[in-house]
Amino acid sequence: SAVYEEATNTNDVGYGKTSSKDFKKLCTLGKGGFGKVS
Repeated sequence: SAVYEEATNTNDVGYGKTSSKDFKKLCTLGKGGFGKVS
């Protein structure tokens, strides 16, 4: 299960790897900021 963490700064971009494949995914939270997927 993915855990979404809200970025402290709206300019921050969080990257995370999926468990199944080794690729990075970018996740928006819809509030002008980004979050990490872990």
